Amino acid sequence: MASSLDAFDLIERLENVDFLSKNLTSRKHKVDLSITRQLTRLNTFLKDVVKFEDKHLSLPTVKLNKMSKLDDSPMELCQNMVLPPISAKVSSNSQNTAWPKPITFNQAVDLRKVLLGTPLPISKEWKNTGFVFYDESAPTPWGLQTSLCGARGVVMCVQSWIIKNMFFKNKDLVSAAMDGKIVSLADHARRLNRTKILMECLSEMIWRAGDKRSCKICITGTKVHVRNTTYRGDGITEKIDIYKFDSYPELLKFMSNNSREWRGSGGVLLFVYSIIMTRGTKNILKDAGTPEDGKWVQLLTDWEEVTCALINLLLTGKAALYMHNGLKFYDNSGKTLDCPQQGIDERSDIGVLAYNDERRIEIGSMLKTPKYPIWIASANRQIGVLFSLKPELMNHWRAEHFFDLHHYTGLLERSKNYSKLLVDTRLDRYDKTRQDRHDRRRRVPAIEECILTKWANAVIETK
Repeated sequence: MASSLDAFDLIERLENVDFLSKNLTSRKHKVDLSITRQLTRLNTFLKDVVKFEDKHLSLPTVKLNKMSKLDDSPMELCQNMVLPPISAKVSSNSQNTAWPKPITFNQAVDLRKVLLGTPLPISKEWKNTGFVFYDESAPTPWGLQTSLCGARGVVMCVQSWIIKNMFFKNKDLVSAAMDGKIVSLADHARRLNRTKILMECLSEMIWRAGDKRSCKICITGTKVHVRNTTYRGDGITEKIDIYKFDSYPELLKFMSNNSREWRGSGGVLLFVYSIIMTRGTKNILKDAGTPEDGKWVQLLTDWEEVTCALINLLLTGKAALYMHNGLKFYDNSGKTLDCPQQGIDERSDIGVLAYNDERRIEIGSMLKTPKYPIWIASANRQIGVLFSLKPELMNHWRAEHFFDLHHYTGLLERSKNYSKLLVDTRLDRYDKTRQDRHDRRRRVPAIEECILTKWANAVIETK
């Protein structure tokens, strides 16, 4: 049965049959053969309508009285039909009609506690930050804009996924880079639908946080749902409507239809809220290895910057507090820890490299050697993205002898926005590199120190 048949086709057929019946001038029992055929086809059609089920259309139930006499006019047959009002075109396996649900007071407080460790509202910088690309005429049209605020860490995590989906899914671009040809990332990005790629990345990250089974999306509504004397509003959290999805295609469609929510002010905060709601407080505590005894895992520092737990949640879907491999039972001195430290259990798509003058950050091979040559680079708490267009860099040790790295920060100042680095790790350069680092320790850029945490004997030059 074609899906184009609907109630209007039914009415048209009934009118045609009625027109033929009116032309009968004698003896009702001698029904013309053409009318009999029309009635037979009509009866078959109605039965098919009842049985018809479309993936994207739910038709109402059609009830008919028994057609005992062929000499009943077609319009009389139509009067005996009971057609309930046609409902909205909702898939039979669509979301529960109870969604969306307004956020409750307890949910709003829990979101803030998990994020900040306090029920107080977040800063204006977070509320004003969205996922915004640079203009297509800019040197980096594939990059998201950021400023020096705490939300920058989340934007750079999303940027790493954009680089993966935008560049590594294009085999011609990767092949050209592997052959040593000059590749224009800007020209490639201008030919793509950047908003579509952004929505795909956000959807993938949220879906992964829900173990690829279900997720919840936070969208700012028009009504204030939380009214409590102990609650301080921020203009976003108390207006949230929560949507639940059990299908990734439906999630992606919803995200694409509401792309303005993520690209406008507060888009980054809504995205983080969606990640937290999807993962759930209990699972976040479990990921962190924290007993469920009222303690909270704080995903932002006191300066509202991203923690290791939030970076891990965005990249891997699990909020592990540490970045080493697996469980750690002993400290660096060999003493048994009171509570084992949970790290990363499996190789991540996106990696992490970090350097800090004040303290050493332990990162395991699961993040140092990801599936794609893309890393979140934290150099003295300044977060950017390092990436190479050569996938074999993660698969063959010879590819690590000599290669290019792109460093992107997203800052509005162009001199600090994007740079290209040439990395040489051949052994005959080791002594020179070590001597230069010893003599000019304070003049080595922090991003180079970050790269040296993975390639210790590398000579790094800026193109």
